[in-house]
Amino acid sequence: LTNNTEITDGCGCAIALLIRDQLFTAVLGRCAVILCDVQDGKATPVSLNKLRGQLTHLTSAGSRSLGDRQWKGALGGGPWRTCVPDVQHVALKGSEGHPYLILATSSV
Repeated sequence: LTNNTEITDGCGCAIALLIRDQLFTAVLGRCAVILCDVQDGKATPVSLNKLRGQLTHLTSAGSRSLGDRQWKGALGGGPWRTCVPDVQHVALKGSEGHPYLILATSSV
């Protein structure tokens, strides 16, 4: 990557952990978690990434610093940036109340 500066790098992450009827999600970078919530027969998409990744050293625009060379100094060296993921918890209402979950990225 050092010799090919036209190639961009970076990464994001959207993960979900399901324990019985409890859903835990974490989002970092340009990713999203969308849960379908059904109430009174009407389906509504609900975003579970409320904070879009709060940074400990930068503004939220730099949350992709998890993998972006530009945020790591010359040749990928420090100063290292760290990012705290947006973690959410939802008590699921079964397949009738929450029929689907989408983990998506816009980093491509």
